[in-house]
Amino acid sequence: MTKKEANRLMREANKEFLESRKPKFKHDCSICVFLGTSREPMRLTKNGEVPGRIYDMYVHKGRVETTVVARYSDEPSDYGSGLGIRSSTMLYVALMAVRQGYLTRRDIQKHFHDPRERY
Repeated sequence: MTKKEANRLMREANKEFLESRKPKFKHDCSICVFLGTSREPMRLTKNGEVPGRIYDMYVHKGRVETTVVARYSDEPSDYGSGLGIRSSTMLYVALMAVRQGYLTRRDIQKHFHDPRERY
């Protein structure tokens, strides 16, 4: 990911209106802190545009490391987690955690930085 892309995502994160301040889906981790609810961008398929999935965003402040979680339904296994996952959804959740003071930009750079890039 380039610095330009990361900055664009940060601007989007700052502008994004969170749909809800209450979780839409059950999440059974007592350590996680709810950050908000968002929606993935529209996807183009051969049948036309499909709305992106709605997901709840969490930050998990563990003893050793802090990570982020995107929960897509009440089904226990229907989530994504980890700062090391290179997806726009996980980066967006991480940016929301920065915005709300749970992570720093340095935390994100540690996991999303491409060592081949020069800043």
